Amino acid sequence: GDTIELYTWDMDIENIWKDSIDKLKKMDELPDSVIEYDPGLWEHANMKLIREKFGSDFLLKYKKALNFYTEGYWKHARNMFRELIRDYQDGPSNYFVELMKENDFLPARDFTGTGQL
Repeated sequence: GDTIELYTWDMDIENIWKDSIDKLKKMDELPDSVIEYDPGLWEHANMKLIREKFGSDFLLKYKKALNFYTEGYWKHARNMFRELIRDYQDGPSNYFVELMKENDFLPARDFTGTGQL
């Protein structure tokens, strides 16, 4: 039969994402003063790392969930927001679920699609 060459290498699985995780941990520290908006921020390596997780699939689902919320279809909104929490650990989605939960997932009769945050 034919002979093939096989190459292998040892790698430490624990350290594959170590650098990325270390970078994310450093980003948890928020400034305690006013900072000016920088439009170039979206191209910064740290921001790209954060945004990597939140692609078009996330954005489409979030938009749909938010539309359900503003239109008053809170049970549909709850289900979609819960998917986003499960799949992306999304904080804003959790906020809306908790907000709707206070009213048993039924909007008030005078609900206009907006509220105070």
